[in-house]
Parts: sequence; C-alpha cells; structure tokens
Amino acid sequence: VDHQDTTLIDVYGNVNEQPSLMFTEGNVVNPINLDQFFTNGRAVRKKNDLTQTSRKLAPHNATWNPEEWLIFQNESYTEMDPGEWEPVAIAPKANLLITEIVDPKLNYPVPRFVELFAPNPSDRNIELTDDLKLVIFKGDSESPDWNSAVALNSIPDDGFIVVCNNAADSFWLGVCTFTLDDAINPANSDGNDQIAIVNGDELAYFMVDIFGKISSNDASHNFKDSRVARRREIEEPKSDWNVQDWKINLSDGS
Repeated sequence: VDHQDTTLIDVYGNVNEQPSLMFTEGNVVNPINLDQFFTNGRAVRKKNDLTQTSRKLAPHNATWNPEEWLIFQNESYTEMDPGEWEPVAIAPKANLLITEIVDPKLNYPVPRFVELFAPNPSDRNIELTDDLKLVIFKGDSESPDWNSAVALNSIPDDGFIVVCNNAADSFWLGVCTFTLDDAINPANSDGNDQIAIVNGDELAYFMVDIFGKISSNDASHNFKDSRVARRREIEEPKSDWNVQDWKINLSDGS
C-alpha cells in the first residue's frame, strides 16, 4: 500500500496526539489517552451522531471527536452487543436537581415555573458536556414530550435555572432563565404531570431527577393550585420518585 495515497475515512482515537499517561499490565506497558481509553470495556458511538463532523468532512478530513462517543469501562461481556448498534445513555457529569415547581391558585393565565439548582460551584458558569434536558411526562404518559424538552447547556453563577411559562415571566420579573411559549411544556403543568431532568434524547436517555411517578395519576404527586418544594437536606438528584423528599402546599403565588 502506498501510504501517501491512503485516505482516512473514519477514525476512533487521535492519531496525532502522544499519550500522556502509561500503565503497566503484567509485563506490558500500554499507553493511555484518557479520552479514548476503553480497556476492559467498550466505546459506543452516539446513535444521534450520524451527521458528526468526521462524517461530513470524510473522506479527506476524518477527525477524531471524543464528544461523539460514550466509553463504558469494566463492563461485563453480557452488556456488549456485536452485530447491533443500540442507543445508549449514561449519567451526567453535572449535579443538577429540581428544587421547586409551582401551579399557584390564580386566575388564567396561571404563572407557572420549574426551578433547578446545581449545588456544586464547579458545575456553574461553564458549557456543559452533558446532554441534559428538562422534560414533562404529560398525565399518565410513559414517555417525555420531546417537542417541548428544554436543553440545559449551562448553569448560571448562582446555580439556579428557572424555567417559566409566559405568564410567570410577567408575574415574576427578571427571574426566568427560560421562557416557554408552548401550551405543553415542562413549566406549564397543571399539577397532574411528571417533571424530570434527563440526560440523552428520544433514542436513549438516563433519568437524572424526577418529580412524580411515571405513567401514574397517583394523588401523592398532584400539585394543582400548589407549590412543590424539595426538602433542603436533599442535595443529590434522584432517578426514583420519593414523596418524602418533597413538600406540597397550597399556593396563591405569594
């Protein structure tokens, strides 16, 4: 093969970067590039990256991009799926949780919002590498309404993200991070829905934090005409609903 005429079509790993770390396995010394290291595991290309940069530029400029891949270390062989390309989802790096939801007993249009908080200062004021979204499971739906999902790409300095409907943006001036117009959206629940933070998309998502029980109309998480507040001692997101983590009180918006 004449290497001068070789065309790079696609690539896993950075062929131009020297490894920055070495490790010893038995008598063999192996290089590690931490962005691409998958010994005892697997690397899976994100299913939604079919139009990634390396594909769009191929065949002449195939470029390694670690953001297009998920790396699973120390996995059992039973988790691996030769001959299939299944979408996968993982937990986010950022620590973000739901702290307040309101549906106050006021005249239409009712001002509503969802408040999120990042307790770790290291997660704030940076561009997040996760695929975090705020979503709503309407009524007893088993799936989020993806059309109204809110992409959470960064967190302000104070750690709070406030997602509002239009009425809330006018009612509480200057507090909304996002203002949503659609009738169905995570900030416009009438109290009979489930609100969640997920990492991923409709192909595959990881449940990060949730208020309510999916596909259930259980009265324990109905917050119509009420204010929902996370108990202060809860500082980590939870993928399973626990009524003991919340306080639900009737509210007039004051």
